[in-house]
Amino acid sequence: MPIVARSPSTRTHSWISHISDPQEFFRIHSFADRNSPKFAKAHEESMNSKIPADLKYAKSHEWWRVEGDLATIGITDHAQHELTDVVFVELPALGRKIKAGEACSVVRVGKNGSDIYSPVSGEVVKINPAVVEQPALVNTDPYGAGWFFPSEAFPAW
Repeated sequence: MPIVARSPSTRTHSWISHISDPQEFFRIHSFADRNSPKFAKAHEESMNSKIPADLKYAKSHEWWRVEGDLATIGITDHAQHELTDVVFVELPALGRKIKAGEACSVVRVGKNGSDIYSPVSGEVVKINPAVVEQPALVNTDPYGAGWFFPSEAFPAW
């Protein structure tokens, strides 16, 4: 699907969060035809370069990283981009047993909230206090400091 830029401010805002290299930003924006397949391909490549290879993904845009018996859970860069500026994160209680597909957290953007679903079944063994204190971490580093909680998995992977 071609990308259509409606105004300069929309075009710039929608691309800045996906391109970390300024040279790449200007190279992409120098195309004369923003609806060209070349422009869309450059956008897709810039998005894919941010995705860590060691993660697994749910269709609802949550990710999990398996390390030993634990699965650390967060939301994808795509999800945080769609939500825009996260202002509040509610995480599950320690010791809570969660089933895969169950709503376990809430992310608030302004007055609206979105449920976050656990991609795996398990017991919450830790939460990320940094993301509660600084919800913007979900936007700035969704695959790093913006993680939500690790879950001790059951049954085994």
